[in-house]
Amino acid sequence: MSQGFTLVELLVVVIIIGILATVALPQYMIVVEKSRVTEALTIGNSVVEAMDRAYSERPGMAPNVKGALDVVPSGVSWTTSSTFTTRDFSYNMNDGTYLSISRTVKGGSYTIKMYTEASDYGGRKTCASVGDMGASVCTSLASAGIKKE
Repeated sequence: MSQGFTLVELLVVVIIIGILATVALPQYMIVVEKSRVTEALTIGNSVVEAMDRAYSERPGMAPNVKGALDVVPSGVSWTTSSTFTTRDFSYNMNDGTYLSISRTVKGGSYTIKMYTEASDYGGRKTCASVGDMGASVCTSLASAGIKKE
C-alpha cells in the first residue's frame, strides 16, 4: 500500500482552489478599490469645503482655481489651475460648483462628483461608471451615501 495523494486527488484540489480564486478575486479587487476611494473622498471633502468657503467669501467668483482655495492637499500634482492628480485619481474643480474625481481601472472607469453646498445640488455626491468594475465600485459606494447615476 502506497502513501500520498494520487494525481486525480491533486487535480481535484487544484480545480477547487481555482474556482475559489475565481469567485474571491473580483470581491477582493472591489474592496481594494473602495479603500482607494476612501482616500480620494478625504481629499475631495477638504477641497469641496475649501470651494464652499471661497464662494462664501467671494460670491459670484467661481472658486475653481488653485489660488482661490485656502487649503491645498498634500501629495497632489497640479496639471492646470483647476485640475490636479494623485497617484490613483484625477480631480477637476468644474466651474466651482462641483469636484469630479475620476479613475480608470481594469474593466472600466468611474467618476465621483462632489457638489458644493452653493450648487443647485447642495452637497450631493454621485458616481457614474463605465464597465463592470466601474459599476461594481459605484454600487459599493451606496453605503457611503454616494448615489449611482
